Amino acid sequence: HALAGLAVVQVPEKSGALRIVTPRFVRAMHSAGVEVHVWTVNELAAMERLLAWGVDGLITDRTDLATALISRRT
Repeated sequence: HALAGLAVVQVPEKSGALRIVTPRFVRAMHSAGVEVHVWTVNELAAMERLLAWGVDGLITDRTDLATALISRRT
């Protein structure tokens, strides 16, 4: 199995026009027991969307936005 032994994948949301992270991708990784961390997410709308899809972590340069978003969600 290609994902055997992986605990986490760290991927960009997209590469050029190719979207890498989708709800289906997140479900597939979680089904394999793998966490999904997405980089570099610097827009609030993208943070909200990715968290709604169930990603496990966001890597960002905008910690102010991420902190405010997390505060509102708890």
